[in-house]
Amino acid sequence: MRPHPIGLPLALLVLTALSACNLSSAPVGNPLATSPPSTAPAHLPTTVVPTATIATPETPAPTPEPASPTPVDLSSFPSVIWMGRLSLTQGWVYSDGRLLWTDDAGSSWSDITPAGLSNCPEPDICSIVSPPVFLDSSHVRIAVIRGQECAPPTTLSFMHTENGGRSWGLWHIADFADSLICPGNACISGADLEFPDPQNGWLAAYAPLGMSSDVTYLYRTMDGGQTWTALKMPLSGQVTFIDGSTGWAVGGESRWTSDQLLRTQNGGSSWQPVSLDFPESYIETGYYLQEPAFLSHEIGVLPVRFYRDEDNNQLMGFYTTHNAGGAWSLTATLQEQDLNTFGRGSPIPWSAIDESTWFVALSDATQYLTRDRGQTWEVFPSAGLGGAKLLEVQFASVVEGWGLGQICDEDSGCAQPMFATHDGGHTWIPVAPAP
Repeated sequence: MRPHPIGLPLALLVLTALSACNLSSAPVGNPLATSPPSTAPAHLPTTVVPTATIATPETPAPTPEPASPTPVDLSSFPSVIWMGRLSLTQGWVYSDGRLLWTDDAGSSWSDITPAGLSNCPEPDICSIVSPPVFLDSSHVRIAVIRGQECAPPTTLSFMHTENGGRSWGLWHIADFADSLICPGNACISGADLEFPDPQNGWLAAYAPLGMSSDVTYLYRTMDGGQTWTALKMPLSGQVTFIDGSTGWAVGGESRWTSDQLLRTQNGGSSWQPVSLDFPESYIETGYYLQEPAFLSHEIGVLPVRFYRDEDNNQLMGFYTTHNAGGAWSLTATLQEQDLNTFGRGSPIPWSAIDESTWFVALSDATQYLTRDRGQTWEVFPSAGLGGAKLLEVQFASVVEGWGLGQICDEDSGCAQPMFATHDGGHTWIPVAPAP
């Protein structure tokens, strides 16, 4: 599990901004370990199990009317690849090859990018390949790759800072040279880094071979990243660990599918399939598993999307565990037409604020909030996204949250602007993180 205090691991295996040949890269060697000069510091058809109806809270507060923000040109805002909200004030973003940190909820930002990334000796390209793990504001872990565009070999490395980015250490993980061109086994283009505690960590990486297959790799460290052991990655997807032994893998045969849930109790040396009880009317249909979010060692939430081939009638289910994933039960389901706008390989943006309070964003105009583990849902309009579709949401409280959007243009392609909300998703304000 990525140790975000608000309890939301990045839900997905996020794709890095790749080259035309699907290769992002990053360096090894002492130059990477040099320090940067920064001082980082309702219209809701709802199906619920058990049956429930849409309701307002027992002690309702006046619902704020969505503001009408002044239209802005979202193309002028930086495109954010990854983001993380650790608390009401602390968070980070990765944008334009820079890792930025904030101590004041985004009012100001510090650049904590390792200096060696920009000093990568040509013709190599060097970059961060996985969302970073922040154990706290001082202790940060990242995975980086170094290589040439479309021309392996590629080197996978691990970097860490114990002082908020003022200096970084570097340790080697693996070298890849199995193919001469990309795509191929050596062309690492995505990874998922996990550290449930300072000593135990896992890195799941993949190299795409084509539209329907990937080569997958899994590495484990038990000494904080100094040494890494190769394990067998059972699928293409994400891994989540709650301690040094217990973890889950969700995914499928390629990064576009997610129909397998596996559990390990020996740190990833072996994996066993986990079965879930599906809603009766969806037993014979397709489904898409998202990464489980653990609010504590014992309590977790697993979102699963179900769909029917014949009518695309999608359903979002929420499974919960109270025994560290020993058993999962279907606690609630949400059925709404906006679900059908998501492709089958696209996770639903949601955030577990606490064990009972979950936020779901299905469109740029409507948001959903439950305060009782999905038994009732509050449905309200939102404003300010400017046509951007939310890919991810992270809330530090019921009112304070960040959103990562996507807006596409035929001429300029797709960009991913970042937004902030201070009223629980009723209004969203574009954010321009920059040091």
